[in-house]
Amino acid sequence: MEKHMGNKVGARTGWIVKISSEKNTKIWGDPWLPNQNGFKVWSTRIGFDKETIVDSLINQEDRTWNQEIINNTFLPFEAEQILELPLDIHAKEDSYYWKYNKKGDYEVKRAYHLIRSHNQTAVRTSTPIQAEQQFWKKFWKMRIPLRAQNFAWRLMNRSLPTKSILQKRGIRGTTACPRCWEKEVTNSHLFRDCTWARRFWFISPFTLRTETATNTSLQQWVQSMLNLFGDERGGLFLCCLHAIWLDRNKLIFDQEHSRPEALLEKAHQAYTKATKADLHVPLLQRTHPESQSANNWRAPEQGRYKVNVDAAIINDRRGGVGVVIRDWEGVVVLAATLEVAASFSVREAEVWVIFMGLSLAAQGCFLEVEVEGDNVEVI
Repeated sequence: MEKHMGNKVGARTGWIVKISSEKNTKIWGDPWLPNQNGFKVWSTRIGFDKETIVDSLINQEDRTWNQEIINNTFLPFEAEQILELPLDIHAKEDSYYWKYNKKGDYEVKRAYHLIRSHNQTAVRTSTPIQAEQQFWKKFWKMRIPLRAQNFAWRLMNRSLPTKSILQKRGIRGTTACPRCWEKEVTNSHLFRDCTWARRFWFISPFTLRTETATNTSLQQWVQSMLNLFGDERGGLFLCCLHAIWLDRNKLIFDQEHSRPEALLEKAHQAYTKATKADLHVPLLQRTHPESQSANNWRAPEQGRYKVNVDAAIINDRRGGVGVVIRDWEGVVVLAATLEVAASFSVREAEVWVIFMGLSLAAQGCFLEVEVEGDNVEVI
């Protein structure tokens, strides 16, 4: 097995550590998985110290991998990689060799060209690198749950084990979205572009219309949102992304699915628990009970629901009706629109939409209701 040593300028970028004893390699600190992006373990560290070494995964009697521990600790594709790594029966000290030479001998000329290439690249990309460094410096200071922060880092580095990524790594399975079953599950579709995700973001405290960002990569979109919202709302935004990911996993593995409203509650609770502070951010888009908006909407009594209705006929050719049902806190619990025949008069359309609103309220078991519309005569 080889331990790749990167991120060092000059001679050390060419060295590879050939490991035999495994006693110098940390499971979660060192790059030791040869087929992994970045060569490091992605699985969450649960029940292990951060200094735990790879040697603890090996049966010392026969120098074989401990399959039970590995399968219970790592993601399936990581466990498969580890179990396929060959082990030296005779434990030896780690040895070093130069990977740019077939014999493993160090070459000054080759190291010189590596340094020049690195420096030229650094000059060309200095400004983007500085901006990225500032972003990550701000990111790691955010007050959010550690699990959500780790998730967000993996999301920004395209290392989440989504179906499409797993398939590219040889793990077969359908790539259809588990929610809409229409498109390939990419990160952009899962977290932003799916019809379910669009509804989630629209009713969230951010009221985002994500269809306007379909031409932007997910990473750029997330970064722009964090810059827009600032630390407090940005932290809640990342918790919302994490909630979507957790719900996706429950849907795939447990066949359990949550409503967007329930996920927003979980994201809010997770962030509040991490910060131990009142966010002063409404969980859902609410209409304040005492709001003096243009249509003077007033909340009903506690335990009751208000059914708002409206109808319109345009030039005797097209007509439409709409219903919105809110609870006593102003939360929209149901909404619907319907095109009606142009032969309807305005009064007939108003009567029809009231009937439609009451029918929808009954179907939703909203029994204590008030009806409100702009046609006082019909009401």
